[in-house]
Amino acid sequence: MFGHTTRLDRNVFPSAHNYYLDLIYNFGVVSLNPFLYLLAITFRDAWRVANRGRLNPNLLMLIVIVGYFEFVDNSLKVGFRQPYPGMIMFFMWGVLLIQISTLSKQPETIETIPNAELNPEPKQDDL
Repeated sequence: MFGHTTRLDRNVFPSAHNYYLDLIYNFGVVSLNPFLYLLAITFRDAWRVANRGRLNPNLLMLIVIVGYFEFVDNSLKVGFRQPYPGMIMFFMWGVLLIQISTLSKQPETIETIPNAELNPEPKQDDL
C-alpha cells in the first residue's frame, strides 16, 4: 500500500518496464493519487471543451500526443522517470492542461449559443 521502507538494490531488483508498476512497487499505491487527479482534471476539461465545440485540430493533436505518452508509452517503458523525456512529457501535459482549462472556463458567448439572433430586427412597437 505504501511501498518499501528501504531503497531496493537495482542490481537484484531491476526496474519494471511499466512506469506505473514501478511507481507502485517502489512507492506504493498512494503515489498514484497525483496522476489520477491530473488525469481526472484533464478528462473533465477536455470533455467540456469538446462539448462546447471549441476543439480545434491543434488541441486535438496535443490531446492525442499526451494520451499516447500517458497510456501507451509509459505502459511499455518508464519514460516519465527518465530526465529529458519525462520533462518533455510533463511540459506537454502542462501546456494541454492550461489550454483546455482556459477554454473550458470561458463563458459561452453569443456566437456559441445556437439559434441566437445577432442583429435582431426592430419591432414595430419599438419604433
